[in-house]
Formats: sequence, C-alpha cells, structure tokens
Amino acid sequence: MNYIRISSLENYEHFKDVCSFFRLEDEYPGWTGTEKYGIITALSESALLDEFPVIMHALSPYIILDMEYARIRNESLNNDRRHKRNQETAESQFSFDEETEYHHAELLCPDFTEAFIDNEALKYALSCLTEVQRRRVTQYFFQGMNLKAIRDSEGGSVNITSIWECIQAALKKIKKYF
Repeated sequence: MNYIRISSLENYEHFKDVCSFFRLEDEYPGWTGTEKYGIITALSESALLDEFPVIMHALSPYIILDMEYARIRNESLNNDRRHKRNQETAESQFSFDEETEYHHAELLCPDFTEAFIDNEALKYALSCLTEVQRRRVTQYFFQGMNLKAIRDSEGGSVNITSIWECIQAALKKIKKYF
C-alpha cells in the first residue's frame, strides 16, 4: 500500500491553518467504519475540495466534523491528560495498586477492623460513648450488622429508628475527637 506524506502536499501549511485532521482508528480504537480520517473545520466540504483538492483526495475517505466537535474533543483530550497526570503524580487514598500496603499498613492485618480499633484516638472516642452507643456503633460499623440485626440482638423491643438515631448521636460525639 502506498502511503502519501500529507505534510509534503501542496498548500499543506494553509490547510493546517483552516483545518485539523486525525486518523479515526487512532482516536477510536476498534473503529470499523470505512472512513480513515476525521477533518475538523469550519469550511464546507465543497470549499475544502475546491481549495485543497490534492490533500482532500489523499485523506479520502473522511468525515467532516464541525468546530463544536473540536471543542468537545479538546476538552476530552485535556481531561484525559489531566487524569493521566494525576494518576502518575497523586497517590489515591483508596487506590488498588501495588503500593496499597505501603500506604495503608492496617490492610496487612487479616482483619483490618482490629487495626482501626487498636487506634488510640478511636479507642478514646469510643470510651466516651455510653455503653448502648458503643455497642451499637461497634455492631453496625465493625461487625457489619444491619439495624434489624442490632434490634434482634437487643431482644426485638427497640424501634429501628431509635437505633439509627442512637448511632448518629454517637457519630457526632466521635467527630469531636477526629
């Protein structure tokens, strides 16, 4: 297959001033359309064919895209670059990379809730709760019990709304210590 170097064609510098183009299969992996190129321009196809017949023939088959597409594409490319840069430079608190254990030593424990409970500030905050609040918070957050299970463990006579309000009040108290 003969490849034409488009940048060497007649009027290419002027074409670059009024248009931009890209290979569709580079932009959209898995592209199955018959078109090879996307051309972004404010000009009509007939104006492009009149002014740049050799270049348009070399880019054929193509799709003409308007300037609104260019704005959206640039925004998307900038977001992709920003996301890639953030991934390379920032360390996510909840990432699933090979450094997770380095950043979160408590995850090395077989039961990492025990590591949180061993935290002195948390121990102190829990000790400031009433016995009922401490038991319900521990059951809800550390033992994974739902409100109905907590109610059942207390004999089933307590309203679920009351249990939820008790847990919320306990969390407000705990917030003071963090």
